[in-house]
Amino acid sequence: MADNTSKLTVQMLGGFHMYWSNREIRIKSGSSTKAAHILQLILFHAPNRVQTEYITDQVFSGSELLDPNNNLKASLTLLRKQLLSSGLPRCSYITFRDRGYIWTEELPPELDTALFEAAAQKALRVSDERAVKACQEACRLYNGHFLPELHGFDWVEKEDQRLVELFTKVMLRMNGLMRASGRQEELLGHLEKACRLLPGETWETLRMQCLMDLNRWDDAKKVYIDAVGQLSRDEDIQPPAELTARYRELSAHLVTRTGTLREIVDFVREENAPDRAYCCTFPGFVDAARIAIRTLGRTERPSFLMLCTLVGIDGEPLDSGRLEEASAKLDEALGRSMRRSDFYTRYNLNQFLIFLQGTELDNCQLVQERIEQTFHSYSIRGARLKFEEYTAKLKALDQLD
Repeated sequence: MADNTSKLTVQMLGGFHMYWSNREIRIKSGSSTKAAHILQLILFHAPNRVQTEYITDQVFSGSELLDPNNNLKASLTLLRKQLLSSGLPRCSYITFRDRGYIWTEELPPELDTALFEAAAQKALRVSDERAVKACQEACRLYNGHFLPELHGFDWVEKEDQRLVELFTKVMLRMNGLMRASGRQEELLGHLEKACRLLPGETWETLRMQCLMDLNRWDDAKKVYIDAVGQLSRDEDIQPPAELTARYRELSAHLVTRTGTLREIVDFVREENAPDRAYCCTFPGFVDAARIAIRTLGRTERPSFLMLCTLVGIDGEPLDSGRLEEASAKLDEALGRSMRRSDFYTRYNLNQFLIFLQGTELDNCQLVQERIEQTFHSYSIRGARLKFEEYTAKLKALDQLD
């Protein structure tokens, strides 16, 4: 039986952790096993009972088991033993009642999800300074997606979506309140946390606006460039209208602002430039290729544009399930397989454009072989690479239909 000074705290936002009297409790089977999944499901619904049928549907769905109920009972037997040896006080832990399972009242859990939701609801209900403080408390309590180790399970996805939407409402309210009271410096830290936990254009746009309010124009410009580059690499979409609008506002200021050469050099310089080919956005690739072609047009050294396409073993298009992983690995393979002076971009999810500077056709074949070798070292099954190249000479490109 627990004493009055001890309590069980449970983290489910950003990852699963259990603490008893500030000491972490671990179960030997790990946090992503069936037993751990059952534990998390029951703890989340405490002090309410979870029906047996609901547990088996959620935990064992997709498993070709003859009797999920027997597997549930076996998992619970293992789980009780592991909880007993974990350092928690001896008690019943999980009991069967009315065709379902319930977490013991002897160790009532304090869930970070419940604490966050209480702070968030208060932030949306009260006004003035109390709302700001409640928003800040909710932001402090939110540490990322709900049970990310169980991403893909129906009950987890549903709850995660609900909590993300609640966090978004709180952040938008805090953004309005703190900007209105001139507390952008304080707000910026919360927006940076939101960008880190839930990457996306919403938070980047607000962060950019906050930096502009603080007259940190160069920092705001860097946020825009990084956000657009990430969208281009990950989603192959154009920047959203709101982000573009903030950039137009930024550009209007920069037109009238006098910069120093040192500021510009610091902005252009690559910090800790990696020893690999340069990956850029598609608009950046077009500009860089045009400049390179003009420069190389004054020499006899040819260069090549190369198109690398991901296809199936028989040349068929890759299905969406394999394409995302294969595209990410191809991106890595391209960077590792070419010189630092070469550059490339993702044209779409299954195609990359490559610019090889000052090389010969035979070297193009060698580069292709290196890319293929590196790509296949990642053990991506059911995918191969198809290459096409074109001589990147000024006259030749002018004549290209």
